[in-house]
Amino acid sequence: MLSIESQHLLYHFQGDCNYTVVETCTNSSERFSVTTRNEHRGNPNWTALSSIAVTLKNLHIVVRKNKETYVDGVQVHPPVDLKHGARVTLKGHYVVIDTSIGIQVKFDGDQELFIQADESLKGKLCGLCGTYTDNQLDDFLKPDKVLEQDPNKFGDSWVVKDDSWMCNPVAVVPPTCDAVKEKEYEELCKIILKSSGPFEVCHWHIPPQLYFESCVYDLCATEGNSEQFCKVLEAYAAACELGGVNLGEWRKNTICGHEVCTFLT
Repeated sequence: MLSIESQHLLYHFQGDCNYTVVETCTNSSERFSVTTRNEHRGNPNWTALSSIAVTLKNLHIVVRKNKETYVDGVQVHPPVDLKHGARVTLKGHYVVIDTSIGIQVKFDGDQELFIQADESLKGKLCGLCGTYTDNQLDDFLKPDKVLEQDPNKFGDSWVVKDDSWMCNPVAVVPPTCDAVKEKEYEELCKIILKSSGPFEVCHWHIPPQLYFESCVYDLCATEGNSEQFCKVLEAYAAACELGGVNLGEWRKNTICGHEVCTFLT
């Protein structure tokens, strides 16, 4: 889980276990949770999503790599309507899970996860994505209702025990990035910020600075992996799309053209 953005609060957490991303934290008949499984991918300093799970009442939906989707342990092929008003569809690069309680989950079957919550859920949520109270000061609320200051300790507190998944319950803190390399990565990632770049039309709708910072961080953690660079650009483009901004062929004139980053197509 390279970076997490919650109401424009960015932090980095490299845990390699199962974690609660969002769940209801108040007394409610509409209980639900979204959990993720993280894994190292050839780099001990960096993790990415391996699968996600949505639990709603007695309904359990799992989306694994390559968008393989399971409902209560049985593989399904979207689109499919489920009990409790849930629906699973394929939209673009994503498996989309819609619920009747105001939560939508979008997962690309690789490492990109978006969770949208209706305003009716404000103040009722907790987990790695925060409390959804419009107050960033209480986002690092642990399951014991104690506020944490350290992102890694906060992330570790939301681990979900799973005997079938061996992991380190204490998240790895990546080493400091080499200053020369960091400068190089900053220059690469500035494509997100450029006023005349492919993302310019989105800047007013979705602030680009957090994605720029995430881009630099990810390149430092993965030692300049070009696929991860393209993944960050894809994440910003996807956020823009969710915000109603059409970027057109943003990959054109970048190293993330279809012929280079075919994993995006």
